[in-house]
Amino acid sequence: MYKTLGGKFSKLNTQVKFFEQNVWDATRSFSVPELNKAMNTLYNASPKAWKELHDLKYVWSRSEFKHSSRNHYITNNLSESFNAWVIEARYHPVVDLVDKIRAKIMQKRNQTRKVAAK
Repeated sequence: MYKTLGGKFSKLNTQVKFFEQNVWDATRSFSVPELNKAMNTLYNASPKAWKELHDLKYVWSRSEFKHSSRNHYITNNLSESFNAWVIEARYHPVVDLVDKIRAKIMQKRNQTRKVAAK
């Protein structure tokens, strides 16, 4: 995000590193007070840069994202896919299970390597 805005405001009287650090501080802030502190520092250095960030229509700061987990279904799908992939090996002793999974991973990597070589 800084690279997008940096070109617009690099000619201002503020130092580029100071501007970059404050934009990143605002972007990485987990709470609204942290965001406000970073944005106030940015406003004091460059009201024009503050306005540009403030008027963005999309979510760009961590503090604006929802705090609830929204990826539990991804984890569940991943585990179910893995279980389906190794279903025939699940009922073998541990050493055989690990060996079969290792062989499957090697086959998969080989397939990926062949596709990448094309």
